[in-house]
Amino acid sequence: MVELLDSSVASTLAEARTEIKSQLNEDASEELQTSLRSAATPLTEVKDMMRTNLEFFTDTDKFLQVKGHLDGDGPNTVKHVVRIIVAWAVILLCFLFLTLLCWLLDEGPLEKPNRWVSRCAGCNWCCGWGFSI
Repeated sequence: MVELLDSSVASTLAEARTEIKSQLNEDASEELQTSLRSAATPLTEVKDMMRTNLEFFTDTDKFLQVKGHLDGDGPNTVKHVVRIIVAWAVILLCFLFLTLLCWLLDEGPLEKPNRWVSRCAGCNWCCGWGFSI
């Protein structure tokens, strides 16, 4: 029975604690702290970078400004929406004219059009869906 108590978890933990105390004197403790701090420096830099880059989402003043624009409280909200719609329409028209130009200037057979025609047509299709919504 005494043999079981001597080999129990509690006695093993007590031995581990005394071994750690003997190895971690003041100099070793300072060296370990310095090593951990230098290893944590890249993590701290990433944390600071993320905080700086995502500041827009956490800044309440900017959030309230955007919320006001989206709610239609700002006087320029309608102007911004119209500008976005016009810009989207201009992009759509550019792809439309580019597709038409590629199709008209294609000298190949009608069964196999130029590869740019299909690419521009695909862009028209994608932009057209976004514009129609």
